[in-house]
This record gives sequence, C-alpha cells and structure tokens, in this order.
Amino acid sequence: MVSYGGLRFLEGRWSEGFLVVDREGNATVSPTPKGEVVPSILLPPIIDPHVHTGDTFLRDEFAGMEVGLHEAVGPGGFKHRALRDSHTREIVHSIIEFIEEASRAGVRYAVDFREGGVSGIERLRRAAVRCEAAGMLTRVVPLGRPSNGDLNDVLEWTEGLGLSAVRDVDWDVAQGWADAVHSAGKVLGLHVSEQEREDIDRVLSLEPQLLVHCIECTPDDLVKIAKKDIPVVVCPRSNARFGLDLDMAKMMSAGVKVMVGTDNGMVAHPSPLSEAAFLVEEHGLELDEALGLIENAESLNPTTGIGLGTGPDDVTVVRGRAPEDALLGDVIGVSSDGQFKEMGEDI
Repeated sequence: MVSYGGLRFLEGRWSEGFLVVDREGNATVSPTPKGEVVPSILLPPIIDPHVHTGDTFLRDEFAGMEVGLHEAVGPGGFKHRALRDSHTREIVHSIIEFIEEASRAGVRYAVDFREGGVSGIERLRRAAVRCEAAGMLTRVVPLGRPSNGDLNDVLEWTEGLGLSAVRDVDWDVAQGWADAVHSAGKVLGLHVSEQEREDIDRVLSLEPQLLVHCIECTPDDLVKIAKKDIPVVVCPRSNARFGLDLDMAKMMSAGVKVMVGTDNGMVAHPSPLSEAAFLVEEHGLELDEALGLIENAESLNPTTGIGLGTGPDDVTVVRGRAPEDALLGDVIGVSSDGQFKEMGEDI
C-alpha cells in the first residue's frame, strides 16, 4: 500500500491529505496515510475547458511564423487553410498527439471546439477510439461547428456547439444555430471579444452557457456576463502569442467565474498547470488564485450541462513538497473512478 500526498488543494484552501492506493490500484482520499508515503501534492481533477485538437500537427510550422490572430486562426487563415488541405489521416494523428500530451499533463477532460462539421467529429471519434484502446487518460468532449448544412448531424454526435465569433457568420444563421442547440438541450459555447469588442447584449441574447476569451469586454460587459453566471475561459499563453492584452484583474473584479484553457494545439501544449504558472509569472496572480481557476472548471458539469464526471476521490497527484511545486506540473498520476493511473508509457 502506498500513500501519495501531504498537501491537498481543495475549494481554494490547503490542508493535509493523502491518496491511499492498494496493490490493485484502488484509490481513496484519506486525511491520514497508510503504508509508504510518497511526498506529493493532491490537486482537483484537471479539466481543459477550451481546446482545438486538430491543428496540433502544425505547431512546429506555426512556431516560426509572425502573424496576427486573424491571419493565424480566423476564417480563411493559416490554420483553416492547412486543415482544409490536409489528409484525414494526418488530422487524426494530430488529435491523437494532442490527447497523448494532455494525458501526460494529467488532463481528465478536454472540451474541444471541433471544427469541420460532421467530418471533423468523425476524425475526433476515430482518434478517440484509438486513444481509449491505448489506455490514454484524457477524454475529449466535443462541441461541434456546423459545415455545409449538417447542423442536425453535428448536434447528434456532440455535446453542443462551439462557435467562433458571432460576427463570423450572418446573424440569422447564429440565431438559428442557437435555437437548435437549445431545443436539443445541449450546450452553446462562443468565442467573444477576443481581439475586437462585440455587442455583449447581442451575444447574450443567444443564451450561451460558455464563453471564451472576452479580452476586449468592458467592465460593464463582464458584469453582465457575471450576472448571467456564465463562465469565461481564458487562454493566457495563446493570448500572449498573439499580443492580446488579457486583464485578469478586470475579469475577476467583475465577479466573472474564470477558468483556464489552452486553446489551439498548434500554439501551446495542453497543460492547464502551465497556463496557471504563466498567470503567476506574467500576470501577478497569487498561487491559490491561479490554481482556483483550474478548480473552477469542475463546475462546467452543473453550470453548462457538459457531460463531465468526477467523484470525491478523483484527484491529480503532482510531485512536490511545497505549494509552489504544484505549478511545475510534474504529474505522478491521476485517481479516476476509484482507480489510480500512474504516468507511464500507456497513459
């Protein structure tokens, strides 16, 4: 029997805690250790609430490019041209690469704003089957994006819709998609005010349950979002890559529930702990504030209806003895559904 822990971060506070693992891998959180003790830190399950998995294979090429946001990921930009011109097999392998990286970073779930209509969903499904068979940890939760009139099929195979900025489509189309997703009882996620401010009243009239970026929102915009209890996902490393001025103090003072995501696979490795470290180093957040943004993502399930499941004994075990070691992101293993999965070749 082995006990991992010593320190535990839960509900924004530090306490003593251990994950006790028996020889069969059964895992239970306990206030006291049993057997050998491995000094480590217990964190909440890690959820990456905003990703784009399919462009991971473009990371090396994109790293050497000097382009702005719209040229990189906007309609008709580098990313979408590359995805359009790439073979299905290459994109499937790209998604597998993403899932493997996310698994090693301890990510339990990743919410994928999945481009490409039904074909994009099918590519994800093919990759997910292979990753699950290989024992990888991360489960990708798709929010689809209709293409060529396939809205109903996209909704059938996803948890809802994950759309780009409202201005990227005709308003009548956006309203129709929003009506359809709500009628289906599913989730509407939107990119909002990433580089240019959008009319927040118009955006909120679509009744989204999840917003991403909101960098150019005014304080009044953010207060309106907070009053609707809609969570906002920020992606600090992606924003920095495109020279966008993320103001965390503005968001948090408005009362917005902020979560941290990693955005495009071609921009950053899928590690929310690395995003939290970036917020501490570059934005001056306190350690507990940054870790709290990761913990906030657990509320996606009751807040949005996205199908995420975590239990009381589900934790992420990170190597370390002091709270600040958590941001080093050296994940030892993950407890999920009562079983401990150690980081290894089959993760």
